[in-house]
Parts: sequence; C-alpha cells; structure tokens
Amino acid sequence: MPPLSDCNLKALRDLQTAEFQSTVANWIETEKPELGFTFSMAYGNVTAFDRIAALESIKHCEWLFQAINAALTPGAVVCFPTTPVIAPLKGSLTTMEAVIDFYDRTMTLTAFSGVARLPEISAPIMTVDDCPVGLSFAAAHYQDEFLLDAVRQMAG
Repeated sequence: MPPLSDCNLKALRDLQTAEFQSTVANWIETEKPELGFTFSMAYGNVTAFDRIAALESIKHCEWLFQAINAALTPGAVVCFPTTPVIAPLKGSLTTMEAVIDFYDRTMTLTAFSGVARLPEISAPIMTVDDCPVGLSFAAAHYQDEFLLDAVRQMAG
C-alpha cells in the first residue's frame, strides 16, 4: 500500500488545482480582487499549472480508490484525527515552507476519504485551550447508512 500522503500529493492536489483553475481563476483574473499573501503564493501554482498533469492524477486516483476499498470491508469503521495539527493563527503562514508544512500534513489526512470516495463524519469530541478537537470516522464506499448508524451508536 502506498503512503497516505499519495492521496494528496499524487492524486487529489492536481485535480483540485485543475478544478480551481476552471472555476475560480477566470473570476480572479476578471475582477482582480485583493489577494492575501498566502493565497497569492498558492495562486501562482494555479496559474502555472499544466492541465495535462491532471490526467495522470485521475489514473492514480482511480488506483488508490480500488486499493483502499479493497482493504475496507463492509462493517469496518476507520477512525482518525480530523486534522493533524491545530489551525494556524491568522497571518502566521508567512512563508511557502510554513504553508506547505501545514497544508501537506492536513491534506494527507483529509484527502484519504475523498480519493477513496468514502463516507466520512467528523465530530467534535473535546476542546483544548478553547479550540475544538475533531475525530473523523469513515466507512467503505457506499456504506453511508452503516456509518451513520455506527457513529450514532458510539455517541449514544
């Protein structure tokens, strides 16, 4: 099985970039809104993106979908932290290294369910220093009703 980070780095990232390029980039170029520092850094990647790269990501996404779902049996629930770290303070992501560090770690977890087309429920389970901490629950593809019942039973 490939590393979990492949769900983001080799599959979802290029697809999201292509989608953003198709849906939002034209508005940004036409309306010219004021862009924040961090967004401007990331937007440079969007404008330079070659959409042909997304074709390989589509194939990799399908391979990951098959591999992950082959490992999940109906009736299984996967639990994982909703995010690996606390959200950064506003304005604290001021370098590309900081942006990449935060988003790569966060997307490594969040891309898993999306790439595998898994139903996922995120539930706040506690707070730490007034910040919510979430736990995510996922089940196999098309196991939505099972997941809702399982999480309901765990919470009850």
